[in-house]
Amino acid sequence: MFLVAGLGNPGRQYAESRHNLGFMLVDRMAEEGRSVFRAVHPLYSACTVQLEKQSVVLLKPMTYMNRSGWAVALAVAAFRTSLEHCLIAYDDMAIAPGKIRLRPKGSAGGHNGVASVIEAVQSQHFPRLRLGIGPPQDDVINYVLSPFAGEEYEAVGQALSQGEAAVKTWIGQGLDKAMNRHN
Repeated sequence: MFLVAGLGNPGRQYAESRHNLGFMLVDRMAEEGRSVFRAVHPLYSACTVQLEKQSVVLLKPMTYMNRSGWAVALAVAAFRTSLEHCLIAYDDMAIAPGKIRLRPKGSAGGHNGVASVIEAVQSQHFPRLRLGIGPPQDDVINYVLSPFAGEEYEAVGQALSQGEAAVKTWIGQGLDKAMNRHN
């Protein structure tokens, strides 16, 4: 079983924020797969879709970004998924808007949501999909919690399209092929 966890913050006030790019990706994939997220556990919402002839669980932690790891660790256990089949999708300020980067493992790179996942699963060895939001002009917290500016929506759409294609390649052909094709 594959699991794709999109990191973000629950609540309408965060729905369109830069920090919710992971949520936006899994929402898009659920919609395309004609599936609906349900609160299957107090710490996360999930749904199942078929991608590349595989059953894939899409996950949205309801713990807020900085505690995402609790939800991911519980879902990995509940769905009996190995860490190598658990991809974490999240926003990244080190990548330009509209760009993506797949990685097989690594540090949190200053991202509190990823740091929480690393701590909860006690490993850095899980694939991740970094969705670019670009660097802030001033305060980091205000930047990531604010909505995209009008001119940024085209780049956001590109990143989500590329991210979705990368996830499908990862599931169907493996991480190396996905990185070669989409990075």
